[in-house]
Amino acid sequence: MTLKTTPFDAAEYLTSPEAIAAYLNDAIANGEADELIAALGTVARVKGMSEIARSTGLGRESLYKALSRSSNPAFATINRVIASLGLQIAVMPARALRAKPSARDKTFTSAKSAAAYLRKRFG
Repeated sequence: MTLKTTPFDAAEYLTSPEAIAAYLNDAIANGEADELIAALGTVARVKGMSEIARSTGLGRESLYKALSRSSNPAFATINRVIASLGLQIAVMPARALRAKPSARDKTFTSAKSAAAYLRKRFG
């Protein structure tokens, strides 16, 4: 019997402002800029790319490009996207960020176990 799998999409679990904030904070804590950009792209898909584009003053195509993993958007663009999501950027000591476990620290045996972890962590 063949194993049937489905692609994992974190967007399915980003159902509250708290879950979205935790997801983005986790991406920031990992320290990789492209991870944060990709996470912002996922959240923008959840909220509606057209709505985010309208509220940031960017064209929808420009927003897709800016939030692709291989892009390097200006900080002003990132800041406008975060503000359009009803969020804000905060700074805290690095040791506080390192204390929180991230999904990257976990090893999952299946997409199902990863989904269960995200549901538990992000609601």
